[in-house]
Amino acid sequence: MKQTGFLSLKGVTKRYPDGTTAVSGLDLDILRGEILVLIGPSGCGKTTTLRMINRLVEPTEGEILIDGKPTSSLDPVILRRRIGYVIQGIGLFPHLRVKDNVSVVPRLKGVPREKIPGKVRESLDLVGLPLEEYGHRWPSDLSGGQKQRVGVARALAGDPEIILMDEPFGALDPITRIGLQDELLSLQERLRKTVVFVTHDINEAMKMGDRVAIMREGTIVQVDRPLDLLARPVDDFVADFVGAGNPLALFRYLKIREVPLRTENLPVVGPDSTKEEALEAARNTPLKYCKDRLVFICDKKKVVGCCNVDNRRFREAATLAECIEPVTHIHRNSTLQEALGLMISSGIANIVVSGDGDEFLGILSFVDMTDFLQMQQGAESVQETR
Repeated sequence: MKQTGFLSLKGVTKRYPDGTTAVSGLDLDILRGEILVLIGPSGCGKTTTLRMINRLVEPTEGEILIDGKPTSSLDPVILRRRIGYVIQGIGLFPHLRVKDNVSVVPRLKGVPREKIPGKVRESLDLVGLPLEEYGHRWPSDLSGGQKQRVGVARALAGDPEIILMDEPFGALDPITRIGLQDELLSLQERLRKTVVFVTHDINEAMKMGDRVAIMREGTIVQVDRPLDLLARPVDDFVADFVGAGNPLALFRYLKIREVPLRTENLPVVGPDSTKEEALEAARNTPLKYCKDRLVFICDKKKVVGCCNVDNRRFREAATLAECIEPVTHIHRNSTLQEALGLMISSGIANIVVSGDGDEFLGILSFVDMTDFLQMQQGAESVQETR
C-alpha cells in the first residue's frame, strides 16, 4: 500500500519576473519521519524548493501541503515557527549567548516563561552541549562544529514536526562534518522528525537520506532509496550522478546498519574476567584476525576496552584489568567506507559497532563485509539483465 506524504508538493512551479523558471511542475511526497535529501547540479532548484516549503520563496503555481493542509492558508510567520530551519552559515545571533540563541523559537511560539529553560536544556543535551558548560558562552567562543550544534539545538527547541536543512555541514572540515552527520542520524532515530536536507555532496546525500531526490533543471529526475538509485537508475544522468557503474559505490554509500553483524560466539568477556577466560574466548571464536587476536571487554552492554592476547603486555600482566587498551569502534550509521578506513588505519579485521550511548551492537568483520557486498553486486547484476 502506497504511503501518502505528510509533506506534499503538488505541481509546484517557481517562475521569476525576468522569465527564469527555477522549479517546474514539481511533484513530491515526503513521508512523516523520513530524511528526504534534495541534490543536483548548481541551479537545479533544490534550495528554491526548500525555501518554498516555509514560504521564504512563494511558489508561482501549484500547492504545498502539510498533513493535507495547504501552506498558503497559513500565516507565513506562524508557518515558519512550526518549521525548524538550519543553514550552512549557522545564523546564530552574535549578541546573544548560546542559551538565549536556543530560547528564541520557544519564546516566539509563546512557550510559558517558566518552561523555556527546560526546553533549552533538553535541546542542548540532544546535541551534546550541556547547558552548564555552554549556555553562557558567546557564539564567538565556539568552534565551527559547536556553532552548528547550537543551530540544530535551536531548530529542535520549538519541537517542530518538520526541519529544513540547507547544506548545514558544508562549511565544516571533513572530520567534524562526518561526526555531525553521525550525530544527526542518531538524533533522527530517536526523534523521527520529517527532514528535508539540501546538499551538493552525493556522498552526504546517500549517507543521510532515507530517500534521495535527484534534480535537474528545476525538475525531479528520480526519487528513491540510495541502494535503489545505484541498482535501478532511471537514466544515464542519474547513473553517472550516483556512480552506479562504480563497483566501489556500495562501499561509499552503504551504511553499517544495513549489514548483518556478528552477535554470537564473539571474543567478548566481562571486566572481572580472568586472563584464562580471555584466552579461551580468543581460541573459540570463528572470527578471522588480521594479525593479533583481540578480545573485547564488555560491561553493561558497552565495550569498555580490548586486550591483545598475543602481545607481551598481556603475557606479563597479572590480571586482565592490567592490559585493557582503548577499543576502536564505529557507529552503526557510518558507511562501510568509513569502517574500512578504520580497519586499515588500525590494522584490524574486526571492528566493534556501537549504537546510541555507545551501546554494543556486534562485530563487523572484513570477511562478512566483503561477502555482503558481493551478494549486493550479484543482486544488481540480476536486475540489469531483466
